[in-house]
Amino acid sequence: RVSVAENDPVGTFVQIMSAADQDEGEKLWYSLQGDSDESDKFRINPENGNIVVAQTLDWETKNFYNLTVQVTDGVHQVQTWIAIDVIDINDHRPVFTEASYVVNILENTAKGTDIITVVATDEDEDKRLFYTIHSSTDPISWKKFKINSETDPNGAWKGVITTTDVLNREAMSQHQLTIMVRDQGTPSKRSLARVIINVDDNNDHAPVFLSPVYTGRVFETSALGTAILSVQAMDRDTG
Repeated sequence: RVSVAENDPVGTFVQIMSAADQDEGEKLWYSLQGDSDESDKFRINPENGNIVVAQTLDWETKNFYNLTVQVTDGVHQVQTWIAIDVIDINDHRPVFTEASYVVNILENTAKGTDIITVVATDEDEDKRLFYTIHSSTDPISWKKFKINSETDPNGAWKGVITTTDVLNREAMSQHQLTIMVRDQGTPSKRSLARVIINVDDNNDHAPVFLSPVYTGRVFETSALGTAILSVQAMDRDTG
């Protein structure tokens, strides 16, 4: 049983297969037997038994080969087997399932609340992923949220965005974050996505008159329905 990396170039040495014949002076010839999709990826030197990579390998397509090696002296032949494991190389970057995520939350959402889960996938064998907040449109947003890397019951890595501070729609009604996911391959590869967090209004303000006291005058002879004065109030809540 031997191993090769999926990025090993054509011609890379894999293994030498050697056989012995008790008859003196017998010439031996080596060959690979079996389906072409298995044996065509590798080549054996018929004279010395050296096996080398014959075609480009791809771990994502096939990561294991079980080859039958035959040796003959022209009259008799015997067979053995060689198992070849293909080692994965970090040749794929993780990719978010969405280019942009949008979530609506109330401004009275408690600190420490999970508000959205983002997911990325990676075609490489090592699927451990790390999520971070890369940047934000406003520096205030950076302090309001955090993202944790967690696994679901199936072992997939996901990013959970959580509030780290109280929100105030009147101060900022929308937060825009750029999040990053990276793998732990060598070299590490990464991808970015946008998260838009809309802060919905909560009725947390009472209406307020613009003046504590209003004074008006009216003649005692004024007709019914005569306008005396206007009062005004405002409310900091939306609508």
